[in-house]
Amino acid sequence: MPESVATPLLLDIGDTAAFLGFARRSLERYQSAGKIGPEPVRIGTRKMYRSAELAEWVGLGCPNRQSYQAMRAAKGDVQT
Repeated sequence: MPESVATPLLLDIGDTAAFLGFARRSLERYQSAGKIGPEPVRIGTRKMYRSAELAEWVGLGCPNRQSYQAMRAAKGDVQT
């Protein structure tokens, strides 16, 4: 029986890019342009993304940040 590998709760920028199938630089560009819905959280100097939030965002069809935040606010699911 194959071992299952759990996805970490938080992903750094490189792991996030791999998770989404982007090059790291493309992810950084998309994030700066507001095309990535989830905002990273800062832990020290590192930017980390919540893997569950990324999966939710993809499931919603990858809306831009403004649309994604509006969807979450409408659900009453707003994280800071």
